[in-house]
Amino acid sequence: MAVTAAGAAPDQTKTVVAELVPLASRLRYSQLLRLGMALTILVLAATVPQVLGGYLRSLAPVTLAYLGVAAIGELGARLLPRRSLLVIFGLLLIVDGAWLAYLTYLTGGAYSQVRYLMIIHITGVTLLASYRTGLKVALWQTLLLYGIYNAQQAGSISSSNLKVTGLAGSEGDRLAFFIAALWLATVGVAVFSAVNERELRRRQWDLEALHTMALELETVTGPDEVGSTLLQAVTTIFDFPRGVVLGGDGSRRVLAAHGLDVIPEALPRSDLLTSVSERRKVALLAQDEVRDDATVATLLPQVEHLVVVPLVAEGKVQGTLLVEHALRAGSRIERRVVNAVERFGAYAALALRNAVLLEQVQRLAATDGLTAIANRRTFEATLERELARAQRHAEPVSLVLLDIDHFKVLNDTYGHVAGDEVLRNVAAALACECREFDTAARYGGEEFAVILPGCSAAEALEAAERFRRIVADAPAEVPITASAGVATFPDHARDAEHLVRITDDALYAAKRTGRNRSTAATAPRVSAVGDPGT
Repeated sequence: MAVTAAGAAPDQTKTVVAELVPLASRLRYSQLLRLGMALTILVLAATVPQVLGGYLRSLAPVTLAYLGVAAIGELGARLLPRRSLLVIFGLLLIVDGAWLAYLTYLTGGAYSQVRYLMIIHITGVTLLASYRTGLKVALWQTLLLYGIYNAQQAGSISSSNLKVTGLAGSEGDRLAFFIAALWLATVGVAVFSAVNERELRRRQWDLEALHTMALELETVTGPDEVGSTLLQAVTTIFDFPRGVVLGGDGSRRVLAAHGLDVIPEALPRSDLLTSVSERRKVALLAQDEVRDDATVATLLPQVEHLVVVPLVAEGKVQGTLLVEHALRAGSRIERRVVNAVERFGAYAALALRNAVLLEQVQRLAATDGLTAIANRRTFEATLERELARAQRHAEPVSLVLLDIDHFKVLNDTYGHVAGDEVLRNVAAALACECREFDTAARYGGEEFAVILPGCSAAEALEAAERFRRIVADAPAEVPITASAGVATFPDHARDAEHLVRITDDALYAAKRTGRNRSTAATAPRVSAVGDPGT
C-alpha cells in the first residue's frame, strides 16, 4: 500500500548502488599481489634453491615474462577506455593461473611448494574481486593442475625430475589432496567474503537511500510532505508492512501513513509515545508493551513488534515515526536496521523543523499580526484567485466590507488597548461565522472584508446582516455596531479592483444613511436594509 499524506505520495525512487571498490583500485591492488608473488619466487629461487628444486634458470625468465605481461596490463589499464578494465582484469587472472600452474609443473608438480602461492592468490582474488571470481579462479587452477598431471601421465610432457624424499603417497593422491585443500580454503574464504560483501552492500544501499531521501526532502515544503517522504523511504528500504508519522511533540496529527486501512482524524493521548519522546531515544516495543496504549491500538491494531523513533532536531521533538517490524518467532530486529532508521529520522527531523518554520513564516506573512486573520495582501491575492475561478465556472463571488461604527471615538475614550481588543474580538467572531471556503480579512484600520465564493447578491446581503449582528454581540467594554457594504461579481463589477470600489461605495452609503446597517450595491441605485442609524 502506498504512503498517504496531505499531498501526493512521491514515486518510489530507484537507487543504483555503486560498486563498493572501484575496479581500477582492485586492479591496482591485484598488481601489487602479482609483484609480491613474483618477488617471492625469485628470492626463494636465488637464496633457498632447494625449496624450488634449484630451477632458478627456468623460473627467472618465466617470472620476468609474467611481470612483463602484468606491466603491459597496467599500461593498457591507463591508456585504454575505462570499460576495458574488466577485460584486462579477467585476462590477467587467466595469466596468473597459467604462470602458477607452470611454476608448479617446473618445481615438482604435486610436491611443489608453489602450490601454497595458489592458495594465497585465490584468497587475494576473492577478497579483492568477489567470492564468485574466487571460485572461478579456483576452478581454473584446478583444470590447469589436472591438465598438467594428465599430460604427464600420458607422456605428452615430461614429468618433474625433482627428487622428494620422506613423502608418502603417489603424486595423484597428493594432487587430489591438495586440490581438496585448495577448494576447502577457497570456499571458506568465499563464504566469509560473501557475508562481508553482502553486509557492505546493504550498508551502501542504506547510504544511497538516505542520500536519495535527503535530496527529496530538499524539494518538499510542508510537514505532510516531509512525513510522506520519510515513510516512503523507510518502508521501501526496510520492508516495514505498516507505519505512521505523527507531527509535533505529543501531537495527535497524522502526517503520513503506510499500510493503514483507515487514518483516524483524532487520536487519544499517548503516555507511551510521550515517554519515548522525553527519552529522545529509539524504542523497540513488543506487543505486551503497547497492548494498553490507546493511540497505538487506534493507529496500528494488533501490532506485535513496534519501532518508535522520536524525530529530534535542535533539541526538540518535531514528530514521531512508528513502524511495524514483521519479525519471525524468536528473531530480533537487526541493529543495522535500527541505526539506519534512526539516521533517516534525524534527517527528516531537520526537514520537518524547517517545514514548520516555513509554515510559520508563511502564516505570519499572510495574516494580520493583531487579529490573526488574513491581511490586506492575502485578501487581494485571494480575491483575484476566486474571481478567476468564478469566471471559469460561471459562478458568482460576493464581497462584504464591514466598518466598526464610531471606532475613533471608542479609541479616544477607552484607549488603544480597548480598541485593539475590540478588533481581535470582531475578527474572531467573523472567522467563526464564515464558511470553510470563505475568507475573512482585515482590510485596514477598523475595516474588515469577507470574500464569499459561490454566493449570490441576495445571499451575500443576508450574510452581511449576520456578520453585522455578530459584531454587535462581540465582547467589548462598550456596545459597538458595524456598517456593511455588499457587492457581487459579475452583477456589479467585472474585476477585483472594480468590485472593491463598488463594495466600498455601498459601505459608505450605509454609513451616510445612518450606520448600523447593510447596504447592497445596485445599478443604478443603492438599497439598504437594517436598523435605523445610530
